[in-house]
Amino acid sequence: MKFFLFFIIIICFSCKSSKEITREEKVFKYYYFKSCLKYGFNKSDEIIKILSQDKSYNSDFALGLRNYKFLDSLAQKEVIKIKQDSIKSLTTAHKSAQGKRVFEKCLCDFNSKWLDSITAFKLQNRLLN
Repeated sequence: MKFFLFFIIIICFSCKSSKEITREEKVFKYYYFKSCLKYGFNKSDEIIKILSQDKSYNSDFALGLRNYKFLDSLAQKEVIKIKQDSIKSLTTAHKSAQGKRVFEKCLCDFNSKWLDSITAFKLQNRLLN
């Protein structure tokens, strides 16, 4: 368990975002992160249980149903890339490094400028409508 926590801390610091974000942006990005984990681990009973116990930035559809559906579909598309990388690692990586890197990908996405720009665009458009 200590190794697992250490691993997550290392990954968090290796994927830095460049700016402070608002609470609404955090809700948006945390929902993406949770969706990425959920689909990355194939909606297993274990991950569903863990995610349901975590109350980080839970809200009652504060972002609007369309944004939640959008984030789910975005996470599902990223999980396809995770699976492709996993398959590729079977032939290119050492045996101990083969397989899915769900936490790494989801955490890096959470802290990426890519997700920052999507978040800003979607929230700005939601406020204008």
